[in-house]
Amino acid sequence: MIATKNSIIADKVLRTLIGMVSRNSSSHYSLIVMDSLIGKLKSKYSFLEYVTINTTSFSSDSEVIIIDSKINSIEPKKVGKAIQELLSCVDEVLGSDREYFSCEFKGDLGHSFYLKLENMGVKV
Repeated sequence: MIATKNSIIADKVLRTLIGMVSRNSSSHYSLIVMDSLIGKLKSKYSFLEYVTINTTSFSSDSEVIIIDSKINSIEPKKVGKAIQELLSCVDEVLGSDREYFSCEFKGDLGHSFYLKLENMGVKV
């Protein structure tokens, strides 16, 4: 399997999670929630400083999530740990059944990205 950059995987995961949260609320609220969760995890995973979620501008979908390419220098397993914890946090926010959350996330993420997450040590 060809290695995919951490920045691409993180972007896909964040967009998937924002989409899931926005189904139960507004798009703006989902951005605020995700920004808050990333902020809480930054103390444990300093490389999350490379992730910015723009909660004030909706001018372009591509401008909502900005990931600095510096995240690509981080060991993928470390990024995987942060993603694992973020998934748990979002699952708690949604308050959904764990199995339902996993199925929905896997389906929205897509099989190829799901396999990439598994290689990073993420268990959905």
